[in-house]
Amino acid sequence: MATVPLFKNRKGSVAVVRKGMRFNFNSGRYFTTKEKEITLLMLLAQHGEQGVYIDPKEPDIDTEAATPMAVLRKKFYKEFLEEQAKVTDAGSYVAPTGQDIGAMNTSSNVLQGNQLAEKVAREDADPTPKDASSASTKSPALSALEKLKGEGGGQDKK
Repeated sequence: MATVPLFKNRKGSVAVVRKGMRFNFNSGRYFTTKEKEITLLMLLAQHGEQGVYIDPKEPDIDTEAATPMAVLRKKFYKEFLEEQAKVTDAGSYVAPTGQDIGAMNTSSNVLQGNQLAEKVAREDADPTPKDASSASTKSPALSALEKLKGEGGGQDKK
């Protein structure tokens, strides 16, 4: 990573030729890491020759962030590293065992896994309602069929 002077040209995308060296300004911008070229371009900028100058708002450029794509790549990589620092270590998680789950459900109003399974098995074995106020265990289709049969079911009785 090197910081070098950023030379700009008032004429935009041009080629400046001086002392046998050619400097191709892209979108009015040019930078180099070669000391000989930097020295010559500094002289041009100081005298304002051929439109070359150094912008006081942007006097230097980082060679790793010289193109817009490189700037974006650097920005996104920095954001990625920040996000990774926030992520917890997934390797340190230990799933709870059956004993741990049982210990978590120790409240008296919560049924343990085995007790719940036994209760469901008893209810499946005895399908009658537990109290008189509970709804019929018949499906709505079965109730409708019995109602139709009770009314004659659409068939003639002789």
